[in-house]
Amino acid sequence: MLKKFSTPIAFGVFLIITISGVLMFFHIKTAGLVALHEWLGLAFVLSIGLHLLNHKKPTVSYITRPVALGTVAVIVLLSAGFYLLVPEKAGGSSAKMIVKQTINAPISVSAGLFGISSDEAAARLLASGIVIESQNDTIAIIAERQGVSFDTILKAFAQAKTN
Repeated sequence: MLKKFSTPIAFGVFLIITISGVLMFFHIKTAGLVALHEWLGLAFVLSIGLHLLNHKKPTVSYITRPVALGTVAVIVLLSAGFYLLVPEKAGGSSAKMIVKQTINAPISVSAGLFGISSDEAAARLLASGIVIESQNDTIAIIAERQGVSFDTILKAFAQAKTN
């Protein structure tokens, strides 16, 4: 039964990830589209694996030919080169830059972004079970020292007043 459906499933998933990939290439993105593309990408890997398993003999016979091996090698090398040589965008997204600056600033500075004093930030952290050693500590340092995520600390800052 699985052999009967492996090719149509692979083809159907291929069509959807192709369409969603083209839309995302042209910056037509929604959270649903990105999630669909990512999850169906994993489904595509699984469906191709099943397809290859169901067609093992002809696949092995074909892929071991010099032309097929050479083609696969060229594609892998081009993909690796593209991945390694295309630079990241300078600084990344503005949201990432803001978060990076926030987690690397002293508590006395980052607390101000939440409209609270550094003493109030320390009190909120303490109420969450997180102890800071100095007002000059950064969120990154505190998170590493306490074994918590940046998100945990930022959420503590955003909590209601402790007094």
